[in-house]
Amino acid sequence: MSMDSKTAIPKCAPSNPFAERAISVLHLCNVYFPSGSVESIVDIITARTSGLGCKHSLLSLEKPSIHAPLWNRVQHGRELAGRFQRCIGSRYNPFSVLLGIRKACAINEVDVIHCHMGWALVVGRIAALLLRLPLVVTFHNELGRYNPGVRWALKLLPQKRCVLTGVSSAVCQQWESWLRRPVELIPNPLKIDSCTKSNLKREHNGPVRLVVVSRLTAIKRVDFSLRLLKALIDAGTAAELVIVGDGPEGSALQNLTEDLGISKHVSFLGFQSDVSGCLDWSDYFVLSSLYEGFCMAAIEAMARGSLLVAHRLPAISDYAQDGVNAVVTEECSVSEWCSRIKSLEQDRSQLFGMKYAAWRLVREKFAPDLVAQHYARAYDGLLAACK
Repeated sequence: MSMDSKTAIPKCAPSNPFAERAISVLHLCNVYFPSGSVESIVDIITARTSGLGCKHSLLSLEKPSIHAPLWNRVQHGRELAGRFQRCIGSRYNPFSVLLGIRKACAINEVDVIHCHMGWALVVGRIAALLLRLPLVVTFHNELGRYNPGVRWALKLLPQKRCVLTGVSSAVCQQWESWLRRPVELIPNPLKIDSCTKSNLKREHNGPVRLVVVSRLTAIKRVDFSLRLLKALIDAGTAAELVIVGDGPEGSALQNLTEDLGISKHVSFLGFQSDVSGCLDWSDYFVLSSLYEGFCMAAIEAMARGSLLVAHRLPAISDYAQDGVNAVVTEECSVSEWCSRIKSLEQDRSQLFGMKYAAWRLVREKFAPDLVAQHYARAYDGLLAACK
């Protein structure tokens, strides 16, 4: 289940009849709102991998208008990298979805179906069975985030002609326990070409800059970030907070901002298709969620020089180490977070050292080419086993 990011990955040897040509992979996902997990699929599709070549296509089980910025990026990636074959939108209907999958498989001469997230896992299993194609399943969330019907349906995944992967150790462990079979750890990738070391050193002497990038839902507990800002200001530390994202808790959070008397220090930016500018601006990325499957936003923050401030979530244990590359406390403690930030502000060399450690880890572990090569080996091994 483990994957050592520092170990060189050998090129894939031609071990199956498909190795003479690029393996054609159809990715299935469902998109209900802008998602880091779906962005990561596009990163895999557009990665320029070495070793065994793959060509990719993507079918989304939703109306493409829900995620217009994603489709724009996909089409742009198709022009640049030549990795994207076709984008097919399907309505949330099992019959039209299966017809869409069949059409996509025929057009792209698909060798492997790769399913991501929710209902796509179930419909992908049915399509693979009907079309007699091998299947790769990637779990982006822990077991409890899937409804009982999906969880029990996944018990029927075949032992043969199927490879299971998960994006974090916590995700892998839960699904291994439930399915009683191995789940390989392959993290989500992050494009890091523009994340340079120069981002790490603060260029300003103004207020401490906090940022939150999140859906504004109860499970994300964004109110902790507002209370942290209040604590810093009350302790005599000038600070500002930018909140990026939208959701049902937006109005309540704005009301809380008024109640705490910190309105002039807080900016609500709503949904942003590109958060890199906000992360570059910030000094600290605050994560207070009750649950995360992987948290791509935290990885991107670490890559762009915004130090992660969080509590001990299973999902971040693969990459966040307290005092090494992040501030990680046992619980969401406003007072402890405030104290740790004030201490780091007084010791800029330690702050820079932690940011550098985070930046380096992301480059070593989450580069798209590296992750894409792991998937290429999984496809290669699966097809070889199906001979």
